[in-house]
Amino acid sequence: MKPFIILFLLVLNLFVTAQSINTSLTYTYHLPTKTSNKTPLLIMLHGYGSNETDLFEMHKTFDERYAVFSLRAPISIPQSGFCWFPIEIKNDSTLVYDYKKVLESKKLILSFISNACKTFNLDSSNVVLFGFSQGAILSTDIAITTPNKIKGIIALSGMLLKETEAQIKNTKQWQNINQVKIRFAHGYSDNVINIKQAQKIEKLIAEKNLTNSKMKYYKMGHNICGEELNDIKSWLTTMVKSSSEKTSINKK
Repeated sequence: MKPFIILFLLVLNLFVTAQSINTSLTYTYHLPTKTSNKTPLLIMLHGYGSNETDLFEMHKTFDERYAVFSLRAPISIPQSGFCWFPIEIKNDSTLVYDYKKVLESKKLILSFISNACKTFNLDSSNVVLFGFSQGAILSTDIAITTPNKIKGIIALSGMLLKETEAQIKNTKQWQNINQVKIRFAHGYSDNVINIKQAQKIEKLIAEKNLTNSKMKYYKMGHNICGEELNDIKSWLTTMVKSSSEKTSINKK
């Protein structure tokens, strides 16, 4: 390879590395070796009390065509990481929260997605959210309330907020929701978010005939197991392939 080409590639790599997204959120990321305006974007949202490094290492096992960004939630919890919105769990397991804080985090995430796509020239029509626990709750709410912004989500060990559930039950909304491919997963022995919450989601999926939404249960607690991770990897690759096939068809 000629010296000036090598120099150009080095400068280009430094330029890409130096780029920063216009956001108040802290994040870590990985870009594929080659990117284009068809490069899919995977956004990782951690659970309550964690941070942006919690889920990020998993990206090494995912389809290498994804640009992966793991975000840190904006609200600091003293001596306990970060959260997307403060919560309080009552004695009867009722979840108390301020939906205004949920909306604030949603706005930050959607803005991040838009700016990340602009900064790195990524495919804004091929965005997947990957959320665990509170991150799954927020991912689901974003997909349900703004289905035109998201292609798919992986919602692990989460639940529905009452506002999210209301959107699903709204007959004017659910057909749009069905455009988003959603993979829900939950542990049989989850002692943080009871399996009954997952069963409620499964019931709604059946009632509204959400054919692009699936629920699967695993022999685990409030965590991510090996079998679940393998399923996630396969699903993400399928998502990329379906996009590639659709692009090829459109070109013919």
